[in-house]
Amino acid sequence: MVLSKEPTLSLRYPETLLGTVEANVAPVQPNHIEAQCVAKGMRMTEQRRVIARVLSGSEDHPDVEELFRRCASIDSRISISTVYRTVKLFEDAGIVERHDFRAGRARYEQLRESHHDHLINLRTGEVIEFESVEIERLQAEVARRLGYRLVDHRLELYAVPLDDKPKG
Repeated sequence: MVLSKEPTLSLRYPETLLGTVEANVAPVQPNHIEAQCVAKGMRMTEQRRVIARVLSGSEDHPDVEELFRRCASIDSRISISTVYRTVKLFEDAGIVERHDFRAGRARYEQLRESHHDHLINLRTGEVIEFESVEIERLQAEVARRLGYRLVDHRLELYAVPLDDKPKG
């Protein structure tokens, strides 16, 4: 019996404010963003499909300019204004989530069924996703003690590496 393994594409993206970005983009089967757009009756142009595919396959949290660079390498006819409008459309439809990680630029990821939180390395800008049953339990307990039932939350931890030298 031969097991088929979906290939992972290793892509090297152009220079960004943080330097060269490398990301492994595994093809997502199916393209969840594109499928959600179709399910919501959204008209899907070829450019919207490219944007949806690139965002679905991103393992990081690209800002619009980075998303534009990746999409333009696939279809040079895509403009940055098309990417801005499309991402806003996806966000308004509840398909992608916008994050403001103190870098001055909104970054995006597709909404997932499972909840996760983020730790942001302030030195490199790296965003690390994590899950913690203990944190989830504690947040619900705090809400309960204050007389509330927690229905949603967002946790972003801003950190520097332990071996980072303090300024001064």
